[in-house]
Amino acid sequence: MYFSTNTTPCTLLILVRLKGAGKSFIGKTLEKSLPIKFVLIESIFLDVIQKCPHLQGSDLEQPGFTQVLKTLDYLALTHPVLCIEST
Repeated sequence: MYFSTNTTPCTLLILVRLKGAGKSFIGKTLEKSLPIKFVLIESIFLDVIQKCPHLQGSDLEQPGFTQVLKTLDYLALTHPVLCIEST
């Protein structure tokens, strides 16, 4: 379980749609046009897979989501608005 001590307010925008629907394009456009940090959730999971290639399926979920939460927590310290995308 992940516990945060971060009390910095942060707005989280979530882009959810099918693969190829333009989530990454929208997120990158928002990041270029507004004070928003865009985060690709899939790339965080891919980093976890590279570091722990033996993890698969449900064994990957806890460390993967823990890393996602840590990343978002860290970014929220310096970015008042975060945008994530996932399928």
